[in-house]
Amino acid sequence: MKSTTPTTGGARQRSQAETRQRLVTTAAALFAKNGSHKTTTAMIARGAGVAAGTVFLHFPDKEALLREVLQVALGELKHSLAKVAAGGTARTPEADVRRRTEGLVTFADENPDLAAVLFDPGHLATAAGAEVLDFLVASQAASLADGQKKGWLRADLDVGLAARALVGSLILVLGWWVKKGPDEGPRPARPEVATQLAGLRLYGTGAR
Repeated sequence: MKSTTPTTGGARQRSQAETRQRLVTTAAALFAKNGSHKTTTAMIARGAGVAAGTVFLHFPDKEALLREVLQVALGELKHSLAKVAAGGTARTPEADVRRRTEGLVTFADENPDLAAVLFDPGHLATAAGAEVLDFLVASQAASLADGQKKGWLRADLDVGLAARALVGSLILVLGWWVKKGPDEGPRPARPEVATQLAGLRLYGTGAR
């Protein structure tokens, strides 16, 4: 007679994984809507359809759950940027900025809850968010440094300062865009947002 232990164990592991995923998905939606500071673990448990104590079987506290949501969001953002980069090497600064901007906007449009959490300044001010913010700034600084080497950017540009300025503006714009409600007027379409952001990053607000 075959032992049923592996099957039972496998079913238990799948159930635990499904519960954990449901908690993360529910937390993302609630954090996006209310902010993590107004969201309680009881609200998350209720939304996920589990007992309140189940949350703590998977995460020691709400901060750990926020960190998990932010890491999932960051993973999706990296995936979106990688897909865009797979299109080949950009041969002009305009094409490079447009491509990177489209990757950001596509991520936000396809993952509104995750984007709302990721691009919330309040979340990025937490210890969990600091890790994400450091990555975003470092990634942008590396892109700017590469642009300097190619002669696309002026040599005296402080890439660290510029990276923080650009990331800060992108966070505010994309965070506002994914949360924009119908009472605030029509929501700009994805191509328009990408075009406007790329233009601002390339030329500022001056006439070309």
